[in-house]
Amino acid sequence: MEETIFSVTKEMLFLLLIIGLGFILKKWAVFNSLYKLINAKNLETAKITFWRRLAKLTYNVSFPALMLAKLGQKEWQADYFPFLGGSLKLGTIYLATIVTLAYVIPQPKRFKQLSAAIAHQGNTAFLGFPLIIGVMGEEFLPYAAMLSALMLVLGNATGIIVFGLSQGKSIPNMIKQTATKLCLDPVILGCLAGAFVAYFNVGQNAWWQPVQTTTNIIGWTATPLALLCIGSNLKFQKTNASCVVISSFLKLIIAPLIIFTAMRFFSDLKQEFNLLIILLLSTPVAASMTIFVEKYSGDRDLITATSNTITLSTLLSIITLSLTVLLV
Repeated sequence: MEETIFSVTKEMLFLLLIIGLGFILKKWAVFNSLYKLINAKNLETAKITFWRRLAKLTYNVSFPALMLAKLGQKEWQADYFPFLGGSLKLGTIYLATIVTLAYVIPQPKRFKQLSAAIAHQGNTAFLGFPLIIGVMGEEFLPYAAMLSALMLVLGNATGIIVFGLSQGKSIPNMIKQTATKLCLDPVILGCLAGAFVAYFNVGQNAWWQPVQTTTNIIGWTATPLALLCIGSNLKFQKTNASCVVISSFLKLIIAPLIIFTAMRFFSDLKQEFNLLIILLLSTPVAASMTIFVEKYSGDRDLITATSNTITLSTLLSIITLSLTVLLV
């Protein structure tokens, strides 16, 4: 167990280093010529445009490839549907509680929507997958990928609705628009494609192997590119400090308590599946949330607050794991 904790701690330290690199690259004068190729009216606008385009590339290409690669690696198992059903029940309770608390806890109104949209989204792929392999073994990785895909769909739907309602859209229109956006969201399409490949055992076909290799390579770029984009948005300000702290508190402290309580009363899954769910949903705020907020809100202050939340929650997780190592 101690070895596993050290391994996960090293993973998160590595992620923080890449975030720091993104911050340096945006500030580094050596890249000013590259930014100016954007042909924006000034250097600052050129920097914002460059990183925004990189973020869109990551969300629209790298993340879909990652989910397709992970979900399509193995054929469909008989206990996948019961696992998905139990996860859906727990995930719904988890989301509803986090969103409610985000609106109940006192903070500026414009940041309530952000906390409600991002505090439930865990880093289930980049940190969660190594964690599951270290604690439970690689045989549980397909279940981790399925849970990650399920929470991505539920979480993205929740976030889209939250941002839509905050922009004054009506509930009937929001339901229609959310369904449309979910059907066209490239990351969710990647999840559905991966599930299709697994269910129909497409991975056994010889022609699929080059596709699997390509998606693995493209999916590998999702983590570093997303983390670089997070670093480029880092800008701690007093105006968003409360949102950063509240979102991190909800994700790292409240989220595990909610899942643990829901399992005690509502879960009929096997113990190892319960362990997998609580491990994955207790990870820090997902690295993709900066890109998600960029895509669905376009508010620079909210994007900055999201980046700061991701960094803080990851840092706090490292500290928690380090203390655990010392106490073990």
